[in-house]
Amino acid sequence: MSSPSPQPQPLRHPPPAPMSDANNPFLRRVPRDEEGKFHVPLMDDPDNPNYAQYQHDVPHLSHTPQQPHQHHIHRIPVPHDGPDPQAPPHHRHRRGRHSPLMDDGGVPDEVLDNYDSYSIVSKSDAGFDDNGGGGGGGGGGGVSDAVFGTVEAGKGPNYRNVGWIGSTVLMTKGSVGIGVLSLPLVLHTLGFIPGIIIIVFVMILCTWCAWVLGQFKLLHPEVYAVPDVGTVMWGPIGRECLAICFFLFMIMTAAGGIVSLSVSLNAVSLHATCTAVFVAVAAVCGFLTGSIRTLGEISWLGWIGCISIVASILTLTVAVGIEDRPADAPNEGPWDRNIKLINNPSFSDAMNAVSSVVFACGALPAYFGIISEMREPRQFTRSLLVSQIFVTLLYTSIAAAVYAMVGQYVSNPALGTAGRVMKRVCYGIAIPGLLVTLCMYTHLPAKYVFVRLLRGTKHLTSNSFTHWFTWLACTLTCTIIAYVVASAIPDFGALVQFVGALFSPIMTFIPFACMWWYDCWRGKDPATRSLWTKLHGSWALFVFVIAIYCTVAGTYAAVIDLINADEHSSPWSCADNSRTRMPNGTLY
Repeated sequence: MSSPSPQPQPLRHPPPAPMSDANNPFLRRVPRDEEGKFHVPLMDDPDNPNYAQYQHDVPHLSHTPQQPHQHHIHRIPVPHDGPDPQAPPHHRHRRGRHSPLMDDGGVPDEVLDNYDSYSIVSKSDAGFDDNGGGGGGGGGGGVSDAVFGTVEAGKGPNYRNVGWIGSTVLMTKGSVGIGVLSLPLVLHTLGFIPGIIIIVFVMILCTWCAWVLGQFKLLHPEVYAVPDVGTVMWGPIGRECLAICFFLFMIMTAAGGIVSLSVSLNAVSLHATCTAVFVAVAAVCGFLTGSIRTLGEISWLGWIGCISIVASILTLTVAVGIEDRPADAPNEGPWDRNIKLINNPSFSDAMNAVSSVVFACGALPAYFGIISEMREPRQFTRSLLVSQIFVTLLYTSIAAAVYAMVGQYVSNPALGTAGRVMKRVCYGIAIPGLLVTLCMYTHLPAKYVFVRLLRGTKHLTSNSFTHWFTWLACTLTCTIIAYVVASAIPDFGALVQFVGALFSPIMTFIPFACMWWYDCWRGKDPATRSLWTKLHGSWALFVFVIAIYCTVAGTYAAVIDLINADEHSSPWSCADNSRTRMPNGTLY
């Protein structure tokens, strides 16, 4: 006797009944164009921000167990704005215990719990190509994007042309730059064990915050930079406050790149000319490289920069390992590394060390620009994990190896630890890497201003005169401001500690803790929050409190250090800024 044919299995939660366009809350928010296509997401209406985002392919809502999925649909959630009698109940289709929303970098369920409804539209109606990128593909018609709009093929720059490997390189280069040069001194200040713990702990915080960034971008595709996050959560006031902090952080980091590049030129040339000249040369180089229009074109520079800076610090590590004694050790007789497993620094010194770590690890504000130019933003988490694991291993191993071999004779920047000759070699190898760091941190703030000025106009993605004039004006302005800061604070260590204390916690931790609360906690009934959500919320609150403490205490310590730095350096000075400062204050 033959078994009965399988019958379609109903969903545990069937989809809502069909609704007319007039009553459908999604269609009330997302209009169609003349051809009947959805505009996703709607960028031109300030009354409708942050409401639609393609999440993931999910199976057709009705199929037999033996029947393969016939086609795919897309879930587009709509954030709730209070009670809506017309809104259908929230439904979710699961396969066993695994949600398809978690596949390939999808948005977690706890995020989508803040959405009352979703609409089912076709892939083409949603405005996404078959490669899953909100228009990042490029086939014959062009590229459509929530931030950059539409680019006709061959008629303008393709701002969605960074693959996951390229984004990994850019994120790694954004982190591995001038900040890593101060980490061996962190271990000397805090002690070997606390120093390693602080580096790993801060990297964990940064990884979580960057993960939140990726999820937030998927839900709010119109966000290009941290200030746009302020628009989503707090409106125009939030946007302007975060815009000021973001711009200052990026410009100060670019200024640090100018200072470090001038230090390299001074070291390699044995101070062949006035330091002010080298600062100006570094600024010009930053303008020329930072004016490259897309990160896709810069990503190949990222490879050069990563190889350069890693080769430089590995050369330093080998050099201090094979030399008889560090440069600042006594020339003859016995010498003691005096390695401290746990040190007892002053409060000011300890906070300056922590600020240096935060600065070295805190490249997160640059990640929004990177994910915005990825062909497939859902692969951001993959790029993030590869980058963060590599950076964590590199930071801890280099800092530990250098400090273990030179101990109390470690310098800041660390490239001067190996002595005068190897110092020149290490700085020479590092020049391309430092230049790429300067390029990225000149490019990204200029790109933010550029996008903000031309967003919604045809000039944003065209090759028009207005496009080029605005873009070059933005990069030139950012370069000039960074040059002024670099000339006013020519001391490398003081600049790193000041930026790490005042701006890094604000830009690296605070917005991302708030972003998690906004998407995963806001509007939820306390009775429905799971234990995991509560624990996650406690972690987000902990990150927020840590950031506030680091900002207040670190800024106090950095200001004291800046005051003391004035004894050794002055604005627009011709003095050699490549002279290495040892922990005891001596220079060589």
